[in-house]
Amino acid sequence: MRRLSLVAPSVLTVAVTVAALGCGSSGVVPNGGVSRSINLSGPTGSTRLQYFEDVNSRSDYLSATPAILWPKLGTAYTALSVPITTVDSANHILGAIRASVMGRFGKRPISYALDCGQNEYGAPRANSYRVTLTVLTELAPSGRGTRITSVVSGFAQEASVSSTSAQCSSTGALETDIERALAAP
Repeated sequence: MRRLSLVAPSVLTVAVTVAALGCGSSGVVPNGGVSRSINLSGPTGSTRLQYFEDVNSRSDYLSATPAILWPKLGTAYTALSVPITTVDSANHILGAIRASVMGRFGKRPISYALDCGQNEYGAPRANSYRVTLTVLTELAPSGRGTRITSVVSGFAQEASVSSTSAQCSSTGALETDIERALAAP
């Protein structure tokens, strides 16, 4: 498994599914994983993204180049109602970091993309709690064309009370939707 933490003016740690993004620095972390980081720049400044190689990753390959797929990625995010907060055109990384969502994700309930467990009534927390969402996709050149790596994670917290947050994991559905959108003609 891999963990991702964002190091910015306020420090926030989020466990996510992520692949080695192939750039930045690295070091060993106490649990035996490898810590890596990259710098991402956006319209509101830059953020250092740090992740630990102790989480599963999800990658797929397409024969097109990253330059050809890059515009389709933005279109896919928009069509899937993924808020875009991070754009790194040089490294072909697009995503939403710490985006706040509640109830629905586009036309679908948030539980379509994230599993945050169930509340005391057996209903998915993702659909009734405030979710802080992280979605990142990288398009990296490979011998097979482009390696597409998408990561989806977050945490959920009851909106009406101050409580501890529930860690959310990806269902894999959003990553599949992104890959399908990129593969479409």
